[in-house]
Amino acid sequence: ATPPPPIVGGWTPPRDPTDEDLQVWTKVVTSVNTDLASKGTPATVSSQVVAGIKYKFMFEDGSKVIVLSVPWMKTLEVLEVDEP
Repeated sequence: ATPPPPIVGGWTPPRDPTDEDLQVWTKVVTSVNTDLASKGTPATVSSQVVAGIKYKFMFEDGSKVIVLSVPWMKTLEVLEVDEP
């Protein structure tokens, strides 16, 4: 059976963070919200293509941080922080 096509605008399944994902996370904790640095490195990440890319960084403690990156507009913002 072939897997269903990805849902446009849907979140990807969680995956190990790539170097690119980690670069986004590093920018978040160095220039957007330094308090989030205490969370450490994301355990997994999923992404969603919107007008830009949304990243959902997930951590060992069960917390999640959703970030919007629109590189061509130099936008990087934390949309949501979910604590367990």
